Amino acid sequence: MLILDLGTGTVLGLETTATITRDDPRYGIRAGAVLEYSAWLR
Repeated sequence: MLILDLGTGTVLGLETTATITRDDPRYGIRAGAVLEYSAWLR
């Protein structure tokens, strides 16, 4: 998700999430599990 200043259009931040799309019983992971999350703000 790109976070913008509504008045100027300047980029204020960025948020990304990586999720699993299907179950993987070998690792005990269910669909929708968040594997990675990162965010930054200016």
